[in-house]
Amino acid sequence: MKGVLSFLQILIAVILGSLVSDVIKEFADQCVARDKKGCAETRLECIWNSRKLPNIIPFCFIEKEL
Repeated sequence: MKGVLSFLQILIAVILGSLVSDVIKEFADQCVARDKKGCAETRLECIWNSRKLPNIIPFCFIEKEL
């Protein structure tokens, strides 16, 4: 019975991991700034570009897609 329980735990972890990775990927691909060519900066790029100014990073999370 112990082997079945650990298999179920692994299965649940795999399912949750794939769902979380999909959510993170969608979040990272959202545009926070656009230019005439399309998406100028994604949320992930916003966070990376703001690493020297940490007080700007929260705005990368709350900005809506423009």
